[in-house]
Amino acid sequence: MNKINYQSSSVHIGLAVFATVSAVALLSASGAQAQTQDAPSDKTALEEIIVTAQRTSENLQRSPVAVTALTAQGLERRQISSVRDLSTSIPNTLISPPTAVSNAARIYIRGAGQDNSGILADPAVAIYVDGVYMPRTNGALFDFSDVDRVEVLRGPQGTLYGRNASGGAINIITKTPGQTPEASGDVAYGSFNTVDARAYLAGPVSDNLTASISGLYRRRDGLVENTITGDKLNNRNLTSVRGKLHYTPTDNFTITATADYTKDKSHSLTGVNLTNYPGVTFPLAKPDRDPFTTEITGRHYGNLTAWGVGVQASYRTGDWTLNSISSYRGLDNRLIIPLVMVTNTVPILIDFDIHDKTWSQEFNASYSTERLKGVVGVYYFNENADDLEPITSPPKNLYRKTDAAAAYAQGTFKITDTLGLTGGLRYTYEQTKFIQNYYTQRPYGQAAKQDWKAWTPKIGMEWQIQPSFMTYVSFTKGFKSGGFNAIAPNTNTGTGIEGGPIAYDPEKVKSYEAGFKYQTPDNRFRLNGALFRADYNGLQLPVYFPGTVNTFTSNATGARVQGIELEANYRPNSVLELYGSFSHQNGKYTAPFSCSDAFTTILNCQDREIKALIPTQASAGFTYTPALDIEGTIRLNGGWTYMSGYWNNVSNTVDLEKTGAQGLLNASVAYQTPNGHWTFSVEGKNLANEKYYAAVLQVANATSPSVAGYPADPRIVMARIRFNY
Repeated sequence: MNKINYQSSSVHIGLAVFATVSAVALLSASGAQAQTQDAPSDKTALEEIIVTAQRTSENLQRSPVAVTALTAQGLERRQISSVRDLSTSIPNTLISPPTAVSNAARIYIRGAGQDNSGILADPAVAIYVDGVYMPRTNGALFDFSDVDRVEVLRGPQGTLYGRNASGGAINIITKTPGQTPEASGDVAYGSFNTVDARAYLAGPVSDNLTASISGLYRRRDGLVENTITGDKLNNRNLTSVRGKLHYTPTDNFTITATADYTKDKSHSLTGVNLTNYPGVTFPLAKPDRDPFTTEITGRHYGNLTAWGVGVQASYRTGDWTLNSISSYRGLDNRLIIPLVMVTNTVPILIDFDIHDKTWSQEFNASYSTERLKGVVGVYYFNENADDLEPITSPPKNLYRKTDAAAAYAQGTFKITDTLGLTGGLRYTYEQTKFIQNYYTQRPYGQAAKQDWKAWTPKIGMEWQIQPSFMTYVSFTKGFKSGGFNAIAPNTNTGTGIEGGPIAYDPEKVKSYEAGFKYQTPDNRFRLNGALFRADYNGLQLPVYFPGTVNTFTSNATGARVQGIELEANYRPNSVLELYGSFSHQNGKYTAPFSCSDAFTTILNCQDREIKALIPTQASAGFTYTPALDIEGTIRLNGGWTYMSGYWNNVSNTVDLEKTGAQGLLNASVAYQTPNGHWTFSVEGKNLANEKYYAAVLQVANATSPSVAGYPADPRIVMARIRFNY
């Protein structure tokens, strides 16, 4: 369950796994090199991956940034079907739903992240789909249906991307339809009446126009049973569709138009009582209970609708490529969530009714020659969002408008054929207007406005020591946007002043990174690594009004996080591929700040562990296609992921607030027909049925704090049929 982690043991486990995979690969790859320097056949070479992490196309092994890139084939074989699953393969990364909100994403990279969903806070890790920024964490656990590849950049992205982010960026790139007709999809059924169905259809409309349409449907019964009502809770019910038109009037000019729609009617997440609130008497509420039963009652409701349209245009002339990215998006999200029971029959209820509209426009120009490559651009973003909460106590109506504009440039100049210098700079200006209306306390709204601006540079050097070995160093600044607290007028602020909107400033970071990328000349073994240190200033954390038990978000303190990341891939022959990763990080707050423990005691929390920072992660996996004397092909996939324990709140005072260390085992076996058109597979996630709480909610109380855990998925086994024509 919420197992207590021993950091030294976790480091040893992770290092042992990664060292074993890497050592075997290095020895075998060295032997292969000694025998021949000739490149192997395509079947024995690792797949070449082209990324756009620096806004220009380049080989993953020549990109001087910490980025993990997974193609559609890699995602399938690792059973990564949504953003939620990425943390099993990305170093120093935590991705899960936050407490209670099933359709939002809690994403932390290198200790930087954001728990709160809704309209008041922007994410520290930005998500982009085909270059378009997704501003709300609600709806951010994207399910993959027509994905070409996913790129996860670690560390602040302060120069090249639409909105600055202090933790990193996740780029989802969908398929572009070609002139060859294509039809593919799959249908699966498994545990808890899980149904997965996907379809993709693409092909030519005319000589210079192609089109595609994709659809996805996911449904699953509830995993948690309410022992009082008999209801099955924490279900899944999602449908999405995407259409794309790709027009190439000339060889140098392309226009791509997209439209997407998602409906997610999954329940809000219900927690499991681990301890009781004062006056509540549920005998099952204990740490070692069944994690898939609960006594928390109350109305559960979830209904999210997200849609968007976009147009991308690209024109190539000589060494320049001119690009335009236009997007308009909408989000409607209604949630009703019971949190904890304050009596045996009455829960704390909160709700959201969010309506969000955004549009963005970016123009950039990229330049590429043998000596110089780079990109310059301008970006504008506008968001109008409101949130009505009639059930939450006290009820309120919130409105936020954000306008953000930026200009940026970054380029790499090759001093010699092997040595390059990179410089970049971005200027960002943001203005946020905020209105709150606590209509049961005041007959009028309270308004505030705040401007922020920032210069975020990047400098770096890369050295291609050998064709197969590159090293780099870089310094980058980044920031996470500021925002507003909604403070009810009747709140005790400790000053006698009426409560109202309180702004907090951006969270700023300076990041130092040194890395290497190595791939053997025969292209069978790849090893990439990075060392980093991130110094945060003005961390956005909850603090207390003086002399009260009321909190608000403030730029509470600073922090330093440092660590190491390693990733390896190896193909010893045409039938076997191995992969592994290892990461370790540690962090500390650098200045005093106040927080409350579970018993409402105000503490100096400078010596606490950083919330959601995972000290150690490791993974190892394989794909094996044995040469059997049968018609068709058998493929075996297996993967193991280890994650050490992490704290779910700032104060670190009760062991139950910590998610324990866990090791997850996934595997699949598939048969593909000789013509490659049909694949039949059996897949399993969390095969060891590891039971743990992915998130934990604490409600402080002077005598009896309440703790509710949100269980991660148990073992789920699926049978799947795929087709590809």
